[in-house]
Formats: sequence, structure tokens, C-alpha cells
Amino acid sequence: HHTDKSKADAHKALLNKSFRQAIMFGIDKGASNAQNAGNDMKEKSLRNMLTPSEFVHINGKTYGEVVQAKLVAMNPELYSDVNVNDGVEGVYNPEKAQKVFEKAVKELGDVTLPIQLDFPAVSESDVLLNQAKSIKASIEDSIGSENIQINIVLLGKTEYQQSSFFIESGSGADYDMSSASGWSADFVDPSGYLDIYNVKNGSNLNYLGLDDAIIEIHLTPN
Repeated sequence: HHTDKSKADAHKALLNKSFRQAIMFGIDKGASNAQNAGNDMKEKSLRNMLTPSEFVHINGKTYGEVVQAKLVAMNPELYSDVNVNDGVEGVYNPEKAQKVFEKAVKELGDVTLPIQLDFPAVSESDVLLNQAKSIKASIEDSIGSENIQINIVLLGKTEYQQSSFFIESGSGADYDMSSASGWSADFVDPSGYLDIYNVKNGSNLNYLGLDDAIIEIHLTPN
């Protein structure tokens, strides 16, 4: 489990975009969802981005189509085979996860592998615990357990909620990764979803370990 060195390495890794992308490509969301929905229905309720892919239409195209085109334009190598539509396993790609992780390691420099990430789970819920185990398995299988290690931290329901849903500031987010969040928009506009991660005052910044009061935005003219 975590030492002072592994905690520092985890913190450094989580600040690295390539590392986070590797985890994104390494999670088999369908396998995790199957713990609750079963194998036959595991992809029906999957979402590949925060906002539903057909939530709104823009000039005759779905929101998902617009986002996907912009992703491909931004980085064809990374996103050309990604599918952001709901109801499909559109991001999971172990081969790409390994490739992006190798890029992350080069960018990170002096870190000791495996990178260890603490992942809280409710010990009283078989479904939530099995979902956590599934996520751990898919990430470690995709990237390699010699490269990344997910430590499932068993918590009681009250302790789990106090360390996730009920935290009032980023400093209360005592974990490296968590599945303890959810959101549904109050009105039909993508901002209803996206505003929760507004870098100035997003209501979900604390789940990321950030305090909105300390965030400053510096704009540099092109």
C-alpha cells in the first residue's frame, strides 16, 4: 500500500494528462456495469461522456456528433476510433491504454512503478464492491499490474459518503480515484452538465480535490 514516495508519485501521475488518458482507455465500463445490469444489458446504459450524446441537436447534428468531430480534429491519433454515443463501449481500448501510459511514463520521469491509486468502495454493498473490483481488474489488465496498482479501500457506507458526497472542499477528497459522484442536468442545455466542472466555481470541483477559491485563470494573448 501507499508510502510517502508512492503517494507523491500518484499525485504527480494524476496531474499528468497522458496518465489520466491511459486510465480512461483502460476502464472496461461494460464489465463494471454488468455487476448491476447483467451481461445482456451491460452496454444499454453506458455513457462515454458527461452529457448524453443526443441531449440536444446543433444545426441538424446530435451533440455527440459535434463533440466527436471536434475530438478527432483536436487529436486524430487519439480519438479517431472513439465513439462518444450512449449505449456502446466507445472508449475502452487496452492497446491504446498501454501506448498512452508509456507516453505518460516518459513525461513523468522520476517515478517508481507501479503507480498506486487508492479507490474507496462500500464494503456493505456487493454491487458497488464488485464494480470496484471490475474497474481495478480492467485497468491493471489493460496497463499492466507492474505499471499500475489500484488499491481498493473498504469503507462503511457512512464513512464512504463522508469522504465523497459530503465533502465541502477539495482537501476533504482523501482518495486517488473515486466512483462516488453522479449528476443529472436541470435544463436542456449541455451547460447543465458541464458547468459542474467550471474551473472557477464548478460544484463538483471538490470531488477532484480542488478548492474553487484557490483557482486562478491566467489568459495569455496568442
